[in-house]
Amino acid sequence: MAVNPQGCMNRSPAFSFYPDKWQSHTRRLSDSAYRVYHELLCWMWQHAEDHCSVQASPEAVACAVAMPLDSVRIALAEIQNPFSPLLKCEDEKWVSNGLRKEALKQGERRVKAKTSAEARWKGANGMRTHKNSDANAQTEQCFPSPILFPSPSPKEKEEEPSASFDCQTCSSVFGDIEQMQVEPQQEKKAPSFHTQFIAAWSEAYLSVRGEKYLMSAGKDGSAVKRISSMGMSVADLIALARRAWTSSGPKFWHCEKAITINYFVSSFNEIRSELSAKPSNASPKTSSPSRDLVAREFIP
Repeated sequence: MAVNPQGCMNRSPAFSFYPDKWQSHTRRLSDSAYRVYHELLCWMWQHAEDHCSVQASPEAVACAVAMPLDSVRIALAEIQNPFSPLLKCEDEKWVSNGLRKEALKQGERRVKAKTSAEARWKGANGMRTHKNSDANAQTEQCFPSPILFPSPSPKEKEEEPSASFDCQTCSSVFGDIEQMQVEPQQEKKAPSFHTQFIAAWSEAYLSVRGEKYLMSAGKDGSAVKRISSMGMSVADLIALARRAWTSSGPKFWHCEKAITINYFVSSFNEIRSELSAKPSNASPKTSSPSRDLVAREFIP
């Protein structure tokens, strides 16, 4: 296999495409000539040895683009217009100057990348601190050679003193054990307000509305930071959200829309005002007689 101009056995699968140059060169072509020119450039890049040429004959072009010979002749007359030919004629070949520049540019880029990779590998091998022979895991390295010891005679066994412990020895041993300091296990940190609120909100949302809550990381996250500074507990906030979700009617406009954390926090005062408002059909409270009497006693 011949080596391509990029200096490697494999062929590059793509080349750069510049819309401004392409449109300025092909705007004058008809639909048939446009197709022939496009197919011919693709064939050059994929099959030509130098990525940028084809034999300068209509028959070779027709074979490359797989189109009728008559159509190719008419298209080549437009492509190779004497006033502005798109392909150069060199050594009985039609050459694309743009593909030639692209092939050379990709070849230089690959050579630089290869040189840089080889330099990195050389530097890595120079920093090695062990030899290949050090990693030779043989059995004689892993297991020591056995050493035979003579078994003791019965007489030696009798003369061997018996192990005995007195109370003083035991107390000293257990005393040392009691003095050992055992490191206490680190206590697990309680989850943050942010984590508790998100978990409680998701659980309550699923139980009340019957669907999983979809978080909006940016808006909901900043909203939780704002509500954490209000001083209310997570349980109180979730209880208020449950009341808002189960309230409906013209007087609960903000409550009906409090289905996101961001809106719940942004309209927190309005939601709490709607939930604490007196119903319209509620009878006004009448003051008790005892309170009226007490109030009159202090009137001068």
